[in-house]
Amino acid sequence: ATFDGLNSSGEPYDSYNNSFGEADHLTSAAIDLSSYQESDNIYLSFYWQVGGYGERPESARDYLIVEFLNTNQEWIQVLRINPADTVNPFKQEFIQVKSGFLSEQFQFRLVAFGNLAGSTDHWNIDYILLDRNRNPEFESSVSDLAFSKGNGGYFKNYYQMPFKHFLPEYLKDTISVQVKNNFLNTVDIVDNYEFKNLSNGQTITTYNGPSIDIASREILTYNYPALDMSSVSPASDTTILEVRYYFETSSENTSPTFVRANNELKEQIIFANAFAYDDGSAERAYRLENYTSAKIALKFHATVMDTLRAIRVHFPDFPNYTSSEKDPFFNIAVYKSLDSIN
Repeated sequence: ATFDGLNSSGEPYDSYNNSFGEADHLTSAAIDLSSYQESDNIYLSFYWQVGGYGERPESARDYLIVEFLNTNQEWIQVLRINPADTVNPFKQEFIQVKSGFLSEQFQFRLVAFGNLAGSTDHWNIDYILLDRNRNPEFESSVSDLAFSKGNGGYFKNYYQMPFKHFLPEYLKDTISVQVKNNFLNTVDIVDNYEFKNLSNGQTITTYNGPSIDIASREILTYNYPALDMSSVSPASDTTILEVRYYFETSSENTSPTFVRANNELKEQIIFANAFAYDDGSAERAYRLENYTSAKIALKFHATVMDTLRAIRVHFPDFPNYTSSEKDPFFNIAVYKSLDSIN
């Protein structure tokens, strides 16, 4: 789960640029703990990270809290986390559910405090686990082997492009994914991938790796050679290719389905009628303060003659602009070349 300053409709909680307060909440369903005692050692644990691919919360102002609903139906703060000054790896927290919270309507929630004016001050939360008979001194991990990073994109410059402009040298020379072993012991793993053309069902390439061992807490990087697209031909205006990475491990043979769900990672390569540098999801937003004279330029290289028919721009919610104010205007200019432009 990622926390930011946008509500469930994707709009800022507040239009004022410097507003501060309670932003995203994540609240559990009611959980019946009335039959347990404090000696049952019920703990809530989770991993947290600030920033990630988004904006890092400010260490002097922003924070994240965890609250428990007590037997009097009151929310009580049990943990406050202040962000580090840099993007940090995920860190695990343990919080014991003590006797004052052991009711039939127990709930917990996480609340981020930060800028309410947009997709800023990001917190990432993962591996939320509530269970009994836990010992944080010895249980400092989650028994799971998981993909922790994908390849992200397959072209050196673009995320998406028209097939007729594609050249083999546009492909990344190496593709890679990462797998992390969260077990407290060394486990075996066999890596695989399958490269398919979803537009016509053709399987282009498959790979099955040897079984190797990965040590506890280790992040293993798999590097594969560039994909061979010599047999790919466009099925239509849009051709979608998919790389499915998956691994097998005997350590999770008896694990439940939700634990094994992250043993597979799918990424797509899209050939469509548009060039794009990004994947369409906005991690950050920027605006020009001096927009009366400022300019922004994007350069795309056409390998064959073509026609420009449309430009797509994503405008996020901008704070401090209301319907009563004059909307800022802009002009779009298309240049044949940027070589002579300063």
